[in-house]
Amino acid sequence: MKYTQQIFLLLLLGIGFLPKFGGVDNMASQWLLLSLVNLLYILLEITTKRKEIKGYSIICNSIFKSYFAFILLSVLSIIVSLNKVESLIELSRGLILISSIWVFYAILKKEKITFLQTSKIVSFLLLLEVIYYFVNLYVSVHWFSIPNTKGIASNINIEAISVLLKIPFALYLYVHSKKMMLKSMSLVGMTLGFTALFIISSRASFLAVIAVAIIAMVAYREEFKKLLYPLLSIIGGFLLAVLYVNPTISNDGGRLNNLSIINESSLTRLEFYKEAILSILENPILGIGVGNWKIFGIAAHKEIISGYIVPYHAHNDFLQIGAEIGLIGLVAYIAVFVFAVWALYKYYKKGEQKIALTLLSFIVIYLVDAMLNFPISRPIIQMPLMFVLAIIINWDEEKQGSSLMSKYFAMALILKGTFLQFWC
Repeated sequence: MKYTQQIFLLLLLGIGFLPKFGGVDNMASQWLLLSLVNLLYILLEITTKRKEIKGYSIICNSIFKSYFAFILLSVLSIIVSLNKVESLIELSRGLILISSIWVFYAILKKEKITFLQTSKIVSFLLLLEVIYYFVNLYVSVHWFSIPNTKGIASNINIEAISVLLKIPFALYLYVHSKKMMLKSMSLVGMTLGFTALFIISSRASFLAVIAVAIIAMVAYREEFKKLLYPLLSIIGGFLLAVLYVNPTISNDGGRLNNLSIINESSLTRLEFYKEAILSILENPILGIGVGNWKIFGIAAHKEIISGYIVPYHAHNDFLQIGAEIGLIGLVAYIAVFVFAVWALYKYYKKGEQKIALTLLSFIVIYLVDAMLNFPISRPIIQMPLMFVLAIIINWDEEKQGSSLMSKYFAMALILKGTFLQFWC
């Protein structure tokens, strides 16, 4: 059982590589697998006689408490839910996510993984993801004449953010690793990653890239020469996409040539935002019930629904959460990120500026996506977020508690989430 912790870490972070098993979207199978992996991990922890982690309980952390309050308020919103089965499905996913934070935290505690080691793992997954992306694209174009730019995701926007979330770790590895092989791995991953981003041409990812570039220049302002090759990877990715890949897969040059700030998709999103805000104002306390936006959306947007396309999401996680579970629940969810950023600020003041700014880049990317899309419903995006929250919690240890209590508390969460996944 020497590599047990590493295996579980890769299983959770590599959830996007799970096959679709013949389905159009592999989201449901990913949620189910996550619940089973978490359940197996906690069962091993309870049945294996190991020395307890002394001196701290994750339950005492402000980030974890805020997320737990968000889950509790989601439970409370079921009272007003029109479709309680949908609410239970969504609730099961929330329980899986909060239990994943505990599992990541336990792995970090036991393995004492350094941030450089973390960056190696994430950069390796980035390299695997972009290699799969281009192999799959090549096969789809040359064998089937239909370019598939979704990569390991079921949606191009999800794939773009999945790649982009890993790039700050690759940048950190490139700058701080002394091994040429690791530097090369991270640089190749970044170059192919940026190429994929320019092929996909997601507006959210471009906004996030600009924000991350600014943070990176602040982080490495005193050693700017180290950013030379990473900056060239952006230029190289752009040139590869524009001059070679896009003309190969599209007659009009691809999405990048047709990108605009405002289009039909943007206007539709604005309609979703308006309805979500109105819903929050009408139901500020408990909302319309967790998981019930898709029910509400059918009635609210019947004039703009095309064919059988139903607006399952408001394309803004914060507005959708506010609409589904009310303003208090929204505040609890926002508090997760506020406490995370505050913890990073404290870490920054302690002298770990580059690590703090690397994780801040990750959070900025996630928040940009959360304000334009629906990452909370996608395991491939949520697992990296839960991992980063666990890293921050691992550093932000200020209060005392019982590790044993945390273990059985996590067990209860995982069992409930797994049960609801099977039952619903």
